[in-house]
Amino acid sequence: MTFAAALQKAMDNVNSIPGLGQSITIRRSVSGTYNADTGEVSETTSTSTKNAVIGEVNQREVNSLIQSDDRTATISAAGLSNAPTTADEVMIGSDVFQIIRVTTTKQAGIDVSYKMYLRG
Repeated sequence: MTFAAALQKAMDNVNSIPGLGQSITIRRSVSGTYNADTGEVSETTSTSTKNAVIGEVNQREVNSLIQSDDRTATISAAGLSNAPTTADEVMIGSDVFQIIRVTTTKQAGIDVSYKMYLRG
């Protein structure tokens, strides 16, 4: 097992500790083909469910992009086919959040975790 894989596994284990990790769903919508008859573009939605550590934004992180009432969600990169982007949405329970920013922690060129800044 590589060091990066061990870090991913550790992140998954931390996120599954009762009272620490919370289940979230990352929703990605992708535009498909244009239908000339209806004038509409089809849309495909895919979802990924992960355990996340949910937190508050640190006051030192507040700037023109990040606001003081934003939240953070940190997830393991293990098992995700695509890294989250600002075009995706995150659902925590029935609440829907927009991803404002994503920071990636890497080890030896491999994504270990993603920290998403959420607004909703």
